Amino acid sequence: MVVNQRVSSDDVVVISRAIYSQVYNQSLPQGERRLVYTILDYFLSDYTQAVKEMGSEFVLGYIQTMDGEKDPRNLVIALNSVHRIVLSVPFEVLAEDLFEVVACYFPIDFTPPPDDPHVVSKEQLVLTLRNCLTSTPKFTELCLPLMLEKVTSDLLSAKLDSLLTIAAGCHTFDPKVLHTHLQPLWTAIWKEILQPVSDEVEVVKFSPYCSATLYPHVVGYRQLGHSA
Repeated sequence: MVVNQRVSSDDVVVISRAIYSQVYNQSLPQGERRLVYTILDYFLSDYTQAVKEMGSEFVLGYIQTMDGEKDPRNLVIALNSVHRIVLSVPFEVLAEDLFEVVACYFPIDFTPPPDDPHVVSKEQLVLTLRNCLTSTPKFTELCLPLMLEKVTSDLLSAKLDSLLTIAAGCHTFDPKVLHTHLQPLWTAIWKEILQPVSDEVEVVKFSPYCSATLYPHVVGYRQLGHSA
């Protein structure tokens, strides 16, 4: 098996291309799809330079491979791989496609079956997806409108996840792009603090946390002569 032995960089390219051109991943059973994700993740972690040299070819193939994945066990691997791609592979020309293939899972709506030790937790999926969405400044323009939409949702889990994703993104998002969305974000968050639509403890708790994380950007925004 590939992950149990060393292969050459040339092999990585050949195997990746073979997977992308000859394997229709979503037609395979869960276990075989998991093997595909595991192989590609192995390439990303141990053969980064070879994958980097493939560039957008690898990225496009990966997008097409994971598109439509529904099994949470596979999704955790796929999302981790996307995070690796963002950190190490040129993806800019496919930034929107890469974002959309993961953003469609937000917010995570998953309840693991009881007493099954092999199934991932909802929290694991939520955190892995959040890491993807906030992993690069290139996603700022794509992520913030989605978060603004969900933070005003009546669905409490979506509201909470949006607040925490905004807070996480404050450390990685492009400040200039963030500033263009700052006023509606700041208004929506303060509405949750001053006029909460629910007494849900976590939403009440994390709204001020989100506003505190966002506040340095508000200060910078005001110093430029704007109001928020």
